[in-house]
Amino acid sequence: MPRLQTANNAQTTLTASLTAAATSFTVTNAASFPNAPFRITIDGEIMEVGAINKSTNTFSSVQRGLEGTTAATHNAGAFVENRFTSGTYGELVDSSQLSNYALKTDKKTVRFGHTYAIPGDIKVASGDTDYIIPFFVSLASGQTAKFAKVRARINSGTSVTCYIKRNGADMFGPANVTQTATDWDVTDVDLSNNDMLQLVVTAVSGSPKNLSFTIFIDYTQ
Repeated sequence: MPRLQTANNAQTTLTASLTAAATSFTVTNAASFPNAPFRITIDGEIMEVGAINKSTNTFSSVQRGLEGTTAATHNAGAFVENRFTSGTYGELVDSSQLSNYALKTDKKTVRFGHTYAIPGDIKVASGDTDYIIPFFVSLASGQTAKFAKVRARINSGTSVTCYIKRNGADMFGPANVTQTATDWDVTDVDLSNNDMLQLVVTAVSGSPKNLSFTIFIDYTQ
């Protein structure tokens, strides 16, 4: 059984500003979050919560700056979300589980979200400035993948216009992202091993900040 716990639609906000060294803090409402341990994302920083008190809305024994992110300060009101991170996925599907899937004759499809979390000001990239790091699709032998859905929002500002590029060519877009979380159900696009998927911002309006852009991929084994 996976060590990390998850919950659907677990989201709240910070009740006070958070320093880069803090390991305990309160949130507006912790009721929707799972039992510890679980991972949260605040403004792009990934943390692991070691203990939760839902009666006092307190997260404690928090490990900061995980999965290549950096511990940072966060303002009161910042969103706190129990997202499905690559670290959570790594604990769920280890090599032995993949081997077990490969032995089965029936196909199983699992949908996972890959999130581009862009903190601060959202700008159109100029060379390496404001460049959004892509990720690569990695498929095991006999595994297939399809790009299936998008969900995105900004925390403030008017809008951001985005595309998803596959190996440098447009695969999805334009998506007009606002403060209202929006879903886009897309026509399934077959993905290949080592495909590079990149979020590209082409236009902004109204000084947008803190973009969360998740693409959902259906993996079949």
